[in-house]
Order: sequence, then structure tokens, then C-alpha cells
Amino acid sequence: MERRVEIYGKDGSLIAGWEVDKDVCERFSSLSDGELLMEVVTLLIVNLKEETGMDFTPNMVLNELSRVVVCGREIEVEGGNPAP
Repeated sequence: MERRVEIYGKDGSLIAGWEVDKDVCERFSSLSDGELLMEVVTLLIVNLKEETGMDFTPNMVLNELSRVVVCGREIEVEGGNPAP
């Protein structure tokens, strides 16, 4: 199993990616697509706040994404929500 998180922008380009521990993949595997997206977006918001000092809402971040790949599990994002 691939142990990475990758985030792709609206244009399909890779915005960020990082390695994660096996424990993280196991914990994330039990989450629904919506729950998993919110976990990743929350981590991004915290990181962006630390780096820029700016506040972002989950919808602001989600609206800029096309997909998120977590431990090999791909979630397409449409209009800020997981695609059906």
C-alpha cells in the first residue's frame, strides 16, 4: 500500500504530497470519503494558518481541489464535495 497523501488543484496539477505512517493509513481507511476529505482539509487549514496567518474555511480549500489521494485511495472533488 502506498503511504502518501497527495492533493491536486482544479487544473489537475499536484499541489502537495507527503509520506504518512502506516498507522495513519489504517486510521483513514475506516473513514467515509467525506470524512477523509475533511481530515485532510483540516490539516491543510492548520498548516496554511501557521504559514500565512490567514484563516481559510473548509469550503474555500475544497473549492480549489480536483482530487485527493490518501494511501492509494482517490477521491474526486466536485464543487467542494466528494464526487458521487
